Amino acid sequence: MSKGTRRSVNSTLFETPLWNFLITDCPTVDTLPQFKKTIQKYNCHHVVRLCESTYPPSELSDIQCAVLEFEFPDGNKPPKYIIEQWFDLLESLRPDVFPSSAQSSQKQVDQQPPTTAMSSLDASTEQADPMKTQTPSTEQYNPKNPTVCTHCIAGLGRAPMLVCLAMMAYDYDISGLEVVNTIRKLRPGALNSEQVRFIMDFEKERMKLNRKKRMHKHKQGDSGCSIM
Repeated sequence: MSKGTRRSVNSTLFETPLWNFLITDCPTVDTLPQFKKTIQKYNCHHVVRLCESTYPPSELSDIQCAVLEFEFPDGNKPPKYIIEQWFDLLESLRPDVFPSSAQSSQKQVDQQPPTTAMSSLDASTEQADPMKTQTPSTEQYNPKNPTVCTHCIAGLGRAPMLVCLAMMAYDYDISGLEVVNTIRKLRPGALNSEQVRFIMDFEKERMKLNRKKRMHKHKQGDSGCSIM
């Protein structure tokens, strides 16, 4: 008895105030047509590939989607240069900084997200903290924000880890544990122990940076003199 051929992709959409993140497993020759339909549905023009190549980037050229190669070993934490490239990409797509970069993401979509469990992180209207998040919900994603697709082999390690870093880097109110729990709730089996430790270490570094920023602001505030 022959085994059936898998022709669908395992995908989950995470919505944040600045970007939509689409995490998938690695498309194959059989699942590539469905993969293309999925990223088209969310008007995605950037695919970040974290694993070895299983399809040529030219396969996505007909839907105006660029493939960025950020490969690093399975089960490992990302090297520094990968993290820098990841954040450079996100910064270049921020709709609050570069509105024109998000113009192609304003196509309205009537279909449901690829999984019924989708995290929608609601934004605060405060300009000082555009990534402030609240309780995840299952609302429709925001078509005005750019969608970035990231995939590894199974979509359970490298891909969700980069999304975790993005959530934490732009939201000082969300903890590493909260991010890990959110990812694991929507993608069961995600993130091994080493990757979780890396996320927790990233949170510590973020806290140090935040303290430095606050101290700098405090010193600036003390530098002024009062008029009696």
